[in-house]
Amino acid sequence: MKRNELMLAGVGLIVSLAPHTASAQSHDDPLLQSQREGVAVIRRGIEAFGGLERLRGLRTVQLDAQIGNRALGQAPRPGGGGAATGPGRSALSRQIRDLASGARLYEFFPPGAEGEPLARLVYSDEEITMHTLRTNTIQRIDRAVAESVLREEPYVPGLLLEAAGRASTVRSLGAFVLDGTRYDAVTFATVEGKQHTLLFEARSGLLRRSRFVESHAQFGDHVAEVRYDQYREVAGIRFPHRIEKWTGDRQARLIEYTTIAVNVPFDASLLELPADASEGPPMGVTTPGGEDMTVESLGDGIYLLPNVSPGYNTMFVVLDDHVIVLEASVSPDVGSAVIEKIREVVPDKPIRYAAITHYHFDHSGGLWPYISEGVAIVTTEGNREFVREVGLATRTLEGDTRPAEPTIETVQERRIFGSGSRRVEFYQVGPDSHVDELLIAYLPAQKLMFVADAYSFNGEVRAASPDGVSLAEAVERLGLDIEIVVPVHGQRTTGE
Repeated sequence: MKRNELMLAGVGLIVSLAPHTASAQSHDDPLLQSQREGVAVIRRGIEAFGGLERLRGLRTVQLDAQIGNRALGQAPRPGGGGAATGPGRSALSRQIRDLASGARLYEFFPPGAEGEPLARLVYSDEEITMHTLRTNTIQRIDRAVAESVLREEPYVPGLLLEAAGRASTVRSLGAFVLDGTRYDAVTFATVEGKQHTLLFEARSGLLRRSRFVESHAQFGDHVAEVRYDQYREVAGIRFPHRIEKWTGDRQARLIEYTTIAVNVPFDASLLELPADASEGPPMGVTTPGGEDMTVESLGDGIYLLPNVSPGYNTMFVVLDDHVIVLEASVSPDVGSAVIEKIREVVPDKPIRYAAITHYHFDHSGGLWPYISEGVAIVTTEGNREFVREVGLATRTLEGDTRPAEPTIETVQERRIFGSGSRRVEFYQVGPDSHVDELLIAYLPAQKLMFVADAYSFNGEVRAASPDGVSLAEAVERLGLDIEIVVPVHGQRTTGE
């Protein structure tokens, strides 16, 4: 029998084990052509940056940046864009990469400050941790969440080398024209399995944009984009000194590099965690899951779900023949976990209503699970169209989901659900400096107020914010007698 052939006994079938070779395939195969054309575009891009030898020869790189974040979905009203930190409040960061080991160190400084950083993020193969120096606290970070966030502050030569190293996943998408500029477009799969599209300027070969499709709690399927600009040469390598992160048509992040240095000494001791540091709660874990979620009874049929995700509380009230949920929380996963827990506690009554205090994305992120199950959403009139958009967004990345026209019930000034010891009153107490429309829930039998953002409590009394003053004035005007306050953020406290 010839080498690389196997005869199956009793069948007389000879199977060749010889590997398929390129010579056995047609050079006109569209898949092979697409792969080769894409690789050629990436190679040209690497040359435009300084060449493969220079990029691979880097040992370390340090990038000092001023970062301006635009918190999407935090404007006073839906569609108002993002609440920008502004140039005067931009954060300062330093990123140091040991390219040989893959270790990274991120240091974060207060605006306009020098000296000791506020915090250090240490990234290694073993774990990712955040060390807050002021409190000497260490927090472990979920790797998937960290990778997603850190890609928003990319090391561009590393992105090119990653694409070149994953040549089997590279495909050419041909020529794109955006805003009058012609690009050569290629796509490749990252190590995390995310499909990235790279747009190289046809004239110069420089990478100008990277794009990918991702799921968003409010927008559903959408395109996220990173834009690279202001290229300048450092040690023979061209680095972009301005990077913008866009979510759909909204700018979310601006990074302006003030200093880029290569082959600087890397102090490995900074990666060591201090032995005397205390351990804080993990970061980036959005929900503990239904079986680990805590339920606290606040009275007959009144329940608190503390920390459904870090820093977020939810409540639900069992009425005569249904349940009403107070606050949709931060994400679809959290919303689904809350629904699961409520059904475990109250298996014989359906969830009929879910109320959101305001539209801000960290409070409306869990809307979709309720909408998809036909639960009526209680909100203010100014949020009606926003809630419809959440329900009608396309969500192919989240499984076999279909857009749903949500049932919406609004509160003008006051609305009452239930009666007796389970009476829930909603009041619209906006506007304030934070948001135009804000719902609070008041349970008169318990003298309990449920409130988001205008008031929070974390164990220490602080001077009132303008929003807190507005809330206090509204409570006095409405004549609410409050003995218990349950904030969405923080811990339960007294009315006093």
